[in-house]
Amino acid sequence: MFKKYLHSAKFEILTVWAIAVFVFLAPFRLHTQGAKSIAYAIIIVYLLSHLSKLKVFLIKNKPMWVLVIITILISISIGYSVSSYETIHALRKWLKLVVILWAIALLSVNSKYRDYIIVAVALGGAVVSSVAMFNFYAGIPDSCMQFIPHAFELVHVGLSKFMICIVPFGLWLFLSSKKYSLYFWIGFYSFASAILVVFSGIARGGWVALVCSVIPLLFLFKKQIFRRRMILFFVVFCLSIIVNISRINNRIVNDGHTSNKVLSAEIVTEGQNGLLKGRPLFWRVGLNMWSDSAQSMLFGTGFGWHNFKSMFVHRYKMLYPNKPIFEVPSHMHNFYISLLLQLGIVGVVLFLYFFIYLLSIAKQLLVSVSLDTAYLSSLMFISLFMAFMFQSLIEEVSLDQEGLLFFAMAGLLMATKSEVCDE
Repeated sequence: MFKKYLHSAKFEILTVWAIAVFVFLAPFRLHTQGAKSIAYAIIIVYLLSHLSKLKVFLIKNKPMWVLVIITILISISIGYSVSSYETIHALRKWLKLVVILWAIALLSVNSKYRDYIIVAVALGGAVVSSVAMFNFYAGIPDSCMQFIPHAFELVHVGLSKFMICIVPFGLWLFLSSKKYSLYFWIGFYSFASAILVVFSGIARGGWVALVCSVIPLLFLFKKQIFRRRMILFFVVFCLSIIVNISRINNRIVNDGHTSNKVLSAEIVTEGQNGLLKGRPLFWRVGLNMWSDSAQSMLFGTGFGWHNFKSMFVHRYKMLYPNKPIFEVPSHMHNFYISLLLQLGIVGVVLFLYFFIYLLSIAKQLLVSVSLDTAYLSSLMFISLFMAFMFQSLIEEVSLDQEGLLFFAMAGLLMATKSEVCDE
């Protein structure tokens, strides 16, 4: 009886909503762990009860095995990492991304299920951006802060990265929904509020990444069905810049004249000004750690940010004995160099292969398929991919937030590919 239920449409719907809940709660850490754990357990049960379906998916998409190889590499790195606990913690987060991608790819071939997931992401982004906008323009009283999940980091670049990833989900929902339906308005508010938050003066890298992500969307004007709504999208985009032009100008000026503030006992504020605010120094120290031995060059020093943070001070003092430390970073501030340090050349090659494979699918759907859904999904993925790749040049990727949204979009892309192949 139970086995029959696991293969029923009812359990599929339950799993879709579990994915929706899990993705919706991505930016929230406070008081949501229980709900996310239950949702994740349901998703795991679904995959275990549909192993034959998963096997067919992996056979059809052999490059997806690279995710298994990366997982094995991360697991092996536990043995030689500076902090095994940190690596295990990062491995758990990585496994969630893989599980979400596979589950979405298997379920979202059904267009109804795909819509549920897109709605959940767009709605989650709308909630986060609403709180952020209220804080930016009105200010949240200290007495209320205890009820608001701190994972937003409302004045930090982490929010910018998350909001940039929300834009293509909200736009996808907005473009594909019936005119003036509930989904239409959720999609509109989701992408519009996300754009407004990114331009509210969080980070210059965020602004540039958002502009990069908008460039591929120009291709949507080729389709008559999307043209009018895309004009509205660009109107919102331009208005967001105009509304925040004073904030953007102040941010640029203030970054050029950063006031000296002692942020902790470890920080001496020297050399903090400038466009990259000391990041090249972090990169040089990180690359020096990576080049320590043949093992670290090939397989890295172990997955997890703690490896970089714990070794930074010692290595910095070795390289620059007469130069004060102006900041002790918690991470590398560069996803690619961070991967190089954590998983070595082998890990970087595997990740690049995975990204190139996804990009090739998007290009294939864009060029050879006339189906509106395929055209839309491929452009939304390319849009998110461009923002993700640019932002990764100056920031780290959060496996909890924007990393999860990137893998969710990859799963939707794979589902679209399967749908097209079946037809």
